[in-house]
Parts: sequence; C-alpha cells; structure tokens
Amino acid sequence: MIVLRRLTADVVRDACLRIIKGERGQSDQNLVLASRLVAPHDPICQMACATLADDGSVLLSTRVILSDDPMLWAVAEQALTLPLPELTEDHICSLTKLLINMFSSGAKRPRLSRAKSFTKIFDNLQIMADWAFEQGCTNAMALTAFSLRLIDPDYDISEIIAELAQSQCPDGSFPAQIGEADDRQDFATGNLPTLLCTLAMHVSLHYRWHRPAPVATSDQAYRDAIKTCAETASDLLADRCPTLEQAAILGRATGRDWISKSDAIFGILCPTEAENLARICFRDPVSARHIRRLIVLPDIPAPRGILKIEADWLRGKPVMIKGALPKSLVVLWTRAAKANDTTSFMRCVRIALHFGVCDVTPQIRIAARRIAAQSLVWSKSDDLDTVMQKLMTLILLAQLFQPCHQLEAAA
Repeated sequence: MIVLRRLTADVVRDACLRIIKGERGQSDQNLVLASRLVAPHDPICQMACATLADDGSVLLSTRVILSDDPMLWAVAEQALTLPLPELTEDHICSLTKLLINMFSSGAKRPRLSRAKSFTKIFDNLQIMADWAFEQGCTNAMALTAFSLRLIDPDYDISEIIAELAQSQCPDGSFPAQIGEADDRQDFATGNLPTLLCTLAMHVSLHYRWHRPAPVATSDQAYRDAIKTCAETASDLLADRCPTLEQAAILGRATGRDWISKSDAIFGILCPTEAENLARICFRDPVSARHIRRLIVLPDIPAPRGILKIEADWLRGKPVMIKGALPKSLVVLWTRAAKANDTTSFMRCVRIALHFGVCDVTPQIRIAARRIAAQSLVWSKSDDLDTVMQKLMTLILLAQLFQPCHQLEAAA
C-alpha cells in the first residue's frame, strides 16, 4: 500500500528503461522490484525484471524474485542446503533473505528438486537461530524466526519473540543488538531492526496468518509488447484500408485476417512485394495462409539462400529448419549486440529464424530487450510507417525469444 501511494507507473517505467539500457543504480534496482506492484503488466517493466535476473552481479536473493528459471533456483537451493561455515550476522541475513524471497514472504511455497532439501534448510535455520540468539543479533533473530515459520507454521518461536520484545527501546524501536535499549535511536539506525522485529511478531501472533496474494505478472513480455504496439498501429490506421504489407504485419501481430481489409486482395504482386511478404510471414502459418487465400503470388526470379526458403514457406511448400546456430553467426550477433548496432543485430535475427535451436549469449538477450523497449517508446512524430516498423521488429524478436509453441506445432 505504501509503495502504491508513493510511486507512479511513469517513475517506475523510466527506471526500468535505464536498467534495460545498462544505466543502473541501486535506486533503479529497487524501483524495478516495485514495478511488480505498480506496473506488473507493463512489457518494459517485465523486460527490466528479466534483465536484472540475468545479471550475475545482482544479489541471488533479488534474482529469485524476478525469475522462475530452474537453473537459477537450483543455485539458490544449493546455497541454502550446503553445510554452514563459520557463521556471521551478514551471512545469516543473506541466507534468510534468500529463503524469504523464494517463499515470496509466504505468498507461495517454492518447488525444490528434492523433498529432503526442506529438511536440510530447516536444520540449517535452527543452527542459525541458536547462533543469533546466543550473540543477541536482533536482525538475525527476527529473520530466522520468520524463516522457520515459513517452513513449519507450527514451529514454536516464542522464546525468540520474548527476547526481542524485552529489548524494545523507550521510543518503541528495536536496537540492532540485544541489551542496547537504553537510548533513543535515530531513524537510520533503528529502521531495519524495528521492521524485522515487527515482521517476526506478526508471524508469531497470527497463527497460520493470511498470506499476501501473489502478484499477477506475465512472462510473455515480447508478446505483450506486440499487443501494445499493434493497438497503437490500429489507432493510427483508423478507418483507412491498410496496404498489403501493413495488413500482413497486423495479421501476424494479432492473428486476425487483415489481408481481406487491404486494397490489394485478388491482385497480382510484383516480385519485390512477394519478397517482402515472404520475409514478414516466415514461420507464421496463419498469416501465410491468409495471403495464399487472397493474393496471387508471382514467381520470384532465381531466389537463393534464405530468400528461397522464405518464398517456399509463403507458398506452402515444405521447408527445412536447420538445427543449432552456427558459431560464426553467434559471434557476429554478439558483436552487433555489444556495439549497439541495431541494423546488424536484426539481420542476425532474421538469419537465426532459419534455425531450430537458438542458444544465444547473455549479451544478445540484453540487446534484444533494449531494442524491444526502444520500440515501445513513442514520440509525437511517429507516423504509421514508423510504428509498423517497430511492430515488425517486436514480431521478429518475439518469434525468436518467446516463440508460440502452438503455432510451431501447427507449422
């Protein structure tokens, strides 16, 4: 509630754009986390969350909030089940925060690879709770108490709560160390211990407490971006008849038959127009079928390479989608991503669509999100052709990085 009152979607969106562009700071990371409450359905916010989740320099406890990647969660599970080294307050706080975030503060129960993992984590938590109690570390005591209750709602944490309660300062706050409750504290000193103690007392008083509802988010950021951009293009088109190329792009974006609304139905195309349609509709069986039904396709003189494959797809002929990407293409693609060369990057995207297995580098994924986010930033000078170009860019990126498996099966 506090976050929703203090932040607006525009503030969060600006921070997400900076994250996607690589211009990040700690405040921007915090705003991206808040975007799951303020703007959970904004494609740019979803892409920023994915960017942070892929960044190995970001804390693991933060990354598990933003991603359901099984590989990432396997790393988190291993970190929580390993035998404990020599304990410190910082180490305990980092492990318990990781566990709390995996539980989404109680909104869900994570799926671990083995049921025994919960037992190992629980045993480690008991060891950490005993150490924190002996050392009188307020933050560690509160976090371990809350974590124990997440795994076992019936676990008795009354001894920890009693120790925390009697350490309360005269001003109502809690100290960072048990036994230091004689003086008043400033906000910077007492803020975190007080919040954590309040959290631990809440979970102890409310037996089987009502957990917060999960935040509804989408993991189809590119598809959501296509929907947003297609709506903008439709508004700009208004009541006008679309050109054949515009109709093909809108048809691919929405899945509806826009070809019948164009002024070129039952016409005969020139070879150049046929090449453009083949490029637009490649690997999309629905839009290709709409074109074959209403448009007379000419023979493309001596097509070669990827152009021949795209032309055969448009005509409904069998085509072969190759296996893994060649290493040379990945090298060129990564080089274009690092250089922010959008034109070369999109050429590589077009070539990569002719392969079945798309195993790309993190730099390519980051650049793809940056290009997609730029396609969702509008200006008053954007005309219909510009929006259509942005929409086609999003379609190609979505086809590669978030393919629709139902359409792949139909093809």
